[in-house]
Amino acid sequence: MTTEGPILEIHDVRKSFGGVHALAGCGFSVGEGEIVGLIGPNGSGKTTLFNTIVGYLPLDGGRILYRGEDVTGLPPYQIARKGIGRTFQVTRIFPKMTLLENVTLPTGNAAANERAHELLEFVGLADLRDEYASDLSFGQQRLLSIIQVLMLDPGLILLDEPAAGVSPVMQKKLLELIHYLNEDGRTFLIIEHNMDVVMNNCERVVVLSMGEKISEGSPDEVRRDEAVLTAYFGA
Repeated sequence: MTTEGPILEIHDVRKSFGGVHALAGCGFSVGEGEIVGLIGPNGSGKTTLFNTIVGYLPLDGGRILYRGEDVTGLPPYQIARKGIGRTFQVTRIFPKMTLLENVTLPTGNAAANERAHELLEFVGLADLRDEYASDLSFGQQRLLSIIQVLMLDPGLILLDEPAAGVSPVMQKKLLELIHYLNEDGRTFLIIEHNMDVVMNNCERVVVLSMGEKISEGSPDEVRRDEAVLTAYFGA
């Protein structure tokens, strides 16, 4: 589901750690309503880019715009309130809290219980709402982390390897959830190493290598790009 206009604009962003350039002038945009894949070899800067978008890491240069507003340098809580949500490659749930407590905690609002119940019901976890999050399977924990993000009602959701380490059944469920939320108006930028997931579910793919964008286009266009083949497999 794609509509006109960018929801996210990345302009010449730069980030170094010592002498290592994790992001070296990276730039691209994500249209409102898109599902965009972000791929690249290990160390290409994908997770660093996510961390700069949500304010966890300050940029050394460049700008990040959300719905036309410059959010560069804002603290993470302000960026989250503006409508950018993010999950992590390693799930960040609270294992000794119940599912319901995990879901309502991000809002800090006891009145959010009704919304929390609705979302847990939506992903099939309602019957486990009073269980400890540590008792969930890894795939169920992935679902829980997405529900935590949805409690803040984001327009843009950044997913860091949502399909990694989950069973085929749970992977199918996660992808169905992503497409359902997309049809409901959510935009997604997804880091994923599973090329089948990227090529079969993303409308457009952005490829990073050594902190720079080296390719961008439809899955078929990116699949045929010699620069991408070189980045992954060498000359």
